[in-house]
Amino acid sequence: MRWPAILLLSVAACGPVTVSSVAYTTACPQGDAQCEMRQNAATLYYLGQDAASYALICSGDESVRLVLGNLCF
Repeated sequence: MRWPAILLLSVAACGPVTVSSVAYTTACPQGDAQCEMRQNAATLYYLGQDAASYALICSGDESVRLVLGNLCF
């Protein structure tokens, strides 16, 4: 009979479920320092470290400093 299998599946379905997920932004090409710097700045920003994020992004490129203006320290 199928009752033992159905009972087993129904009991197993009631167990604890743990889900862990890690989201990564797009991968940078190997050796692309500017891409890695932008990724690191984005990660800092998402973690709530706005000042550190702006400091990092502003230290990387002159054109970014010109665009962000007062946000760069």
